[in-house]
Amino acid sequence: WTNNGLDGIRADFAQGLPSQAWEYIINRTRQVKWDFVFFAEVLDPDEVLYRTNRLFDVITTVDHYLYRSDTASMSVLAASLEKEAGMFGYNAAVLHNGTSHDEQGNGNPWLPGHCH
Repeated sequence: WTNNGLDGIRADFAQGLPSQAWEYIINRTRQVKWDFVFFAEVLDPDEVLYRTNRLFDVITTVDHYLYRSDTASMSVLAASLEKEAGMFGYNAAVLHNGTSHDEQGNGNPWLPGHCH
């Protein structure tokens, strides 16, 4: 445990662990720190996204790249949002416009003036 010094984690490839493992980890953690935030990167098919959304507080999906694209049209963005709302409901916490170590050209994101 971190003596309540850690407020949350981002689970890269969260779908790599079975749902039962995440349920155990989340439940045990919340016994110690009820407001701990679990954030999942899930880039798999809809069924996996749905299950992960039920466990985690915040997720990101395979469409997160659309929100940094100069070529994504409003209709493409709207279709992505509607698909997510249909799958998760309108109250789901889905992060858009995030960046990832998996992307090309990130360089050093900690340098001043670096943005996507």
